[in-house]
Amino acid sequence: MGRSVEQAVAAPRMNTTGDLDLRLEEAWPADDVEAFRGMGYAVQTGGGARISAAFGDPASGALATARR
Repeated sequence: MGRSVEQAVAAPRMNTTGDLDLRLEEAWPADDVEAFRGMGYAVQTGGGARISAAFGDPASGALATARR
């Protein structure tokens, strides 16, 4: 999607189980949080997830990793 592994891992996360309960990390912009609420979601904000990722470029053989 045009992002580096580091950018993808740093991006704020959301979680839902398919209903209108939505949990967002605190890093989500306030305008986005209000937009979700305006769509009818019951939004809660809080701490984040532990994430690690690795990407191998098959063309160059380069490996990139990131975690938070």
